[in-house]
Amino acid sequence: MTPAAAKPILRNLACALLFLALAGAAFVVHFNRMARPPVHIQEEESDTIPRAAVFASLAPEAVCRTYREIAAFGSRAPGQPGLARTRDYLLARFRALGLETFTQDVDIPYPLLAEGSGFVSNATFRAALWPLGPNFAQTVTTGPDGLDGELFVADAASMRTATDFAGKIAVIDVGGAVFGDFGLNPAHYANAGFAAVIYTHQNGLEAADWERVAQSAVLRNLPVNVVRVACGPEILGHDGERVHLEAVSTWCNARTQNVVAVLRAPSSEGRALVIPVQYDAASALPDLAPGSLEAFQAATLVQTAEALVAVRDHLRRDVVFAATTGLSENHLGANRLFSALGHLDRRNQPAIRLAEDVARNESRLAMVEEILAMLGEAGGDAPAPREYSGDAPAFSGSGAVAPRLSKPTQKFLAERFSATMRDLVFAQSERLLAARIAYQRHPADADSADYFA
Repeated sequence: MTPAAAKPILRNLACALLFLALAGAAFVVHFNRMARPPVHIQEEESDTIPRAAVFASLAPEAVCRTYREIAAFGSRAPGQPGLARTRDYLLARFRALGLETFTQDVDIPYPLLAEGSGFVSNATFRAALWPLGPNFAQTVTTGPDGLDGELFVADAASMRTATDFAGKIAVIDVGGAVFGDFGLNPAHYANAGFAAVIYTHQNGLEAADWERVAQSAVLRNLPVNVVRVACGPEILGHDGERVHLEAVSTWCNARTQNVVAVLRAPSSEGRALVIPVQYDAASALPDLAPGSLEAFQAATLVQTAEALVAVRDHLRRDVVFAATTGLSENHLGANRLFSALGHLDRRNQPAIRLAEDVARNESRLAMVEEILAMLGEAGGDAPAPREYSGDAPAFSGSGAVAPRLSKPTQKFLAERFSATMRDLVFAQSERLLAARIAYQRHPADADSADYFA
């Protein structure tokens, strides 16, 4: 092999050796980092930590005991008594631990049964009903007078043999043999003539897979009122009977509260550890929401607080325990809470923001008083709008008619005047546009009111 032919081979070999050397060096550095001995707590500090108290607070039995107490309060949907009981329970537990407690109001729009509504009955029986969630924004409603119809257990066999469903009320056992073509979709039953759909389970409502029912029974993109309710298994024993059904679900403004508890560290670093959970519940049945997962979260939060109180002297940061609401409304409560807390690097952010809002409000109030004083000097205490509205330069910031106003006040007045004029023009343009369209339908009628408008 000639020297010229060997040069490419030698060059490639040198590059390969260089790559292997760099790779080896990188491996050594990475290995040294991984092989560093772990950081151990000093023995004297470790011995003073009350491990037994921590383990006792976080033991599965302790968490389950708190969980069962919260679950016993019943439905924790916004507006339900169970949610208020859980709030009071959390506050009592936190206060018993010596924590600072706070609440924050959160208004949540939520569909709830109207008082006196939610039942199916006839001369021989009466049972409670629970509406399913809204279709888009349309809640379930039978109207104030309810509806009457014949109960029809709609299983695979009965649906194949029956021919007329007009005015009947379908009863679907979600744990049984559902008619394959219709499934659980209420739109199919409504199109067949059923006046309403009642979902149940032969082993009780708690045995039903309501998430599966919700996926089929809630028409999320159509605001149509298809009456869809849930009932206990006793409804299956009244097949063929005529009944009266009332279920009126309406949007309500439910007042809820975020619960916040603070555990102060002996020497805080100026920052806090926030542990947030949800304690309200959401369900396919808005009025019946036990929320097992959320109850477990709240129970774990309480027990964690109890465990950390036992090691308070070893904490280097404050700990904030936050139980929020608004799970079904895009975590409205959590968003409201963290909006109030502000940026991490500004510990006093809420107070700073509040002070800024107060100062801004006082500044604008002073501007309004300055404008009112100027208007009073120009034309009395209550000048007619026409004295000023016809002179646009007076409110354009030029100071043509308001020379005694300060520059910021002139700018504020010009902005408010422009916004008001835009609103007036928009309101008038809507009326004029309607008149123009009406006239263009009959352009020959020049004597009509539409033409003169």
